[in-house]
Amino acid sequence: MTDPLWQPLFILQDRFEANCESLATHNPNLAAQLRSFKSTSEYFIRASANQITLGRRVGQIIEPVPVAVPPPVAQQVVQNVFPKRTYDKAILVTGIDQGWIWQFLYDLPPNDPMQPGHRPPLYLLAGTIEQLWTMIHFHDWKELLADPRVRLFAGPDAVQQLRESLLQNMVVPWPKMSMTIDATLWPTGTTLDAMLTEANAPLSARLATAKTRLRELYSWTTPETIATRLRSGEPLRILGITSRYTTFLQHSMRDWLSAFDRLGHQTRLLIEGEDYQCNNNLVFADVCGEFQPDLVLMIDHYRSEFGGLPDAAPCVMWVQDMLPNIFSNEAGAAQTDRDYCVGFGRLHLSTRCNYPAGRFLPTPMGINDERFALGEASADELKQFGCDVSYVSHASTPADVLIKNQIDRLGSPAAVRFFKDVFDRMRGHYDSGGLILSEPVLRRLIDQSLQTAKCNLDKENYSTVHSFLTTQVNNAIVRHQTLLWLSDLGIDLHLYGRGWENHPRLRRHAKGIADNKAQLRSIYLASKINIQVTPFGAVHQRLMDGLACGAFFLVRYNQGDAVGTLHKQVWEWCCRNNIQSEQQLRSQAPAEICEVMTAIDQLLRFELASNDMKLFDILQVVADSDFMISASTVWPEYGDVSFATRDELSSKLSKYMDAPAERRRIALSMRERIIERASYRGISQRLLNFIANHLASMSRTNHQPLAA
Repeated sequence: MTDPLWQPLFILQDRFEANCESLATHNPNLAAQLRSFKSTSEYFIRASANQITLGRRVGQIIEPVPVAVPPPVAQQVVQNVFPKRTYDKAILVTGIDQGWIWQFLYDLPPNDPMQPGHRPPLYLLAGTIEQLWTMIHFHDWKELLADPRVRLFAGPDAVQQLRESLLQNMVVPWPKMSMTIDATLWPTGTTLDAMLTEANAPLSARLATAKTRLRELYSWTTPETIATRLRSGEPLRILGITSRYTTFLQHSMRDWLSAFDRLGHQTRLLIEGEDYQCNNNLVFADVCGEFQPDLVLMIDHYRSEFGGLPDAAPCVMWVQDMLPNIFSNEAGAAQTDRDYCVGFGRLHLSTRCNYPAGRFLPTPMGINDERFALGEASADELKQFGCDVSYVSHASTPADVLIKNQIDRLGSPAAVRFFKDVFDRMRGHYDSGGLILSEPVLRRLIDQSLQTAKCNLDKENYSTVHSFLTTQVNNAIVRHQTLLWLSDLGIDLHLYGRGWENHPRLRRHAKGIADNKAQLRSIYLASKINIQVTPFGAVHQRLMDGLACGAFFLVRYNQGDAVGTLHKQVWEWCCRNNIQSEQQLRSQAPAEICEVMTAIDQLLRFELASNDMKLFDILQVVADSDFMISASTVWPEYGDVSFATRDELSSKLSKYMDAPAERRRIALSMRERIIERASYRGISQRLLNFIANHLASMSRTNHQPLAA
């Protein structure tokens, strides 16, 4: 006799149809297979207090379908594989059982620490259509089945389907590990590693063929022919390569390409189309073979990091950040005679990393003066974004949380003692009214804490700790201290960016994420006052973009910004007197220049810690940047708009809040200086001339084609 608690599976037909509808959005063939499938077995479902059981009719009775991995076990397996409880790498699950491992894996929040915003794909294999058909009745999988990052294959040939998909969908990352529920799905002797090795062979052959074709397409090129084309005034084909997993750089690339568009050139942006995709060398080679670029642009990457670019086309890396992949001897050695750099760091990269200085065009951060065009806020913009003060940044994690996460990750008693001690010293410095911690002073605090905690660090680990405390902890302390000052002053403060809604004391000011393309300009213009605060100096893209549209900013005082005018005084004296070294500078400087150098040391407090760069080296670096590093050398108004303390901030808010004409006057004056020196359009035209001049000089000494 049938247990009355068993209900026929078809009572879940609506769920089945909804799941199939979701699946059909990106896999209509499999959805059609499922809809047309007719089961030879009669299935039932039974609910009890703590579980749902699937059953199948066998003769006159209904037998529960065995479950190999029940929910508690499935949950524990998933936690063992992903102990951080985030989905950070693509995995293949072979077999479905009752679907709980699929569900728990999909429930993990995607989080690839190397590529923020990337959702690694999830590969799922079901041994038969009947198994999948059954589970699509059993589970509410509308979201899972509609998600294109879920790569689902069903049937006895599911592994072969997977292999073919890997070869056809080149931009979807392959699984890095596998979890087997049903071993019968794997053909004898087949493993994930073996399958990936086998699949890689035809892709390597395709890449070799694509590279050969690129060499043929560019066989006409010589330095002279490329220089002539760059100077011809005819539209060039310009390819920009970036990634959707770095928000700032992808917007920078779009702005850069927009400038070339306005100069009359044909541009193409190569970027991942979806958040579960990653471009690779074959994609680069195929796009270059089709587009045949005259010039390839990259940001924070160089040619040799990609294996599919034409050897003969000039490639330009915009150095925007001090990253280890750029600032290394290996990177310098990899520069070919068609590789060029723009941006910052020419002196450092040429003298320490062997980059060719003659192919490095120093430039400030670029400004898209079209997108951030001069104007005033409209009535609608004022209604939506109007406020006393606004601040835009994703740096919403408090410093104490960063420290706690680091302690939890390391776990050792020595690490706990050290990080607690150094954080107390840093926080005490700022709580007592200290200025922004310079690198030498921060090193002194680290050394003191290491001694107190009885810790020793080798050179590499010291550098890692210093970088963490500088780029993350000190950064958070400075930013959040300023914002808390503003919050305590009771003004109408708007915070835009990821995570502010979670901040314990600033959440009430959170306004969500600002769209870089559509909303930033409106926010800048609708705010009476915008705030720029960073321990690394005020000369930053957000400030430059805001000034380009005519917005007014107050900036947190930084010794590195203030010292710029002093550096310039000493450098100009060095140039007038043909000073070429630190020794000459120290031995020949007159009294008035010695006084300036003393003021520099006192301002940056170099006497408190050793510094690996001498003053003359630093002067060369800032001169190499055309004095665009320090805010005081860019804007004479720096003293009028900077604040170092809560009281100074309060005073300047009072001064400017109800003085729109004065705010406008200062903003337009500051805007004029950066438009002259930092627009993407101007930089791009200078770059073309720079490359053409170098290639022309090559052609006078070497008439060989630019071959691989």
